[in-house]
Amino acid sequence: MNAHAIQHAFALFRAGRFQETTVACQQALARRPGDESLATLWAMSLQHLGCDREAAALYRQLANAHPQAAGHHTNLGLMLRRLGDYADAEAAYLH
Repeated sequence: MNAHAIQHAFALFRAGRFQETTVACQQALARRPGDESLATLWAMSLQHLGCDREAAALYRQLANAHPQAAGHHTNLGLMLRRLGDYADAEAAYLH
């Protein structure tokens, strides 16, 4: 995975081109599975697109893979709250 693909995905995100960002992240993750930055960017893009369930699923994967990263738990909590799952949102926040 080269730095150009990552920079391209971030540039798309900064430009507000969230659908294209999700595609770029998926393609890059196919070449570099488990990349935390790309997965986070993908989840953020989904969140901006209103795909809360999909974003929550990615944030859950990230929180499980990186339990010390508070941001993933917070983002998961935000998505769960938007989905009306208040008990699990609270648990995510308190992790």
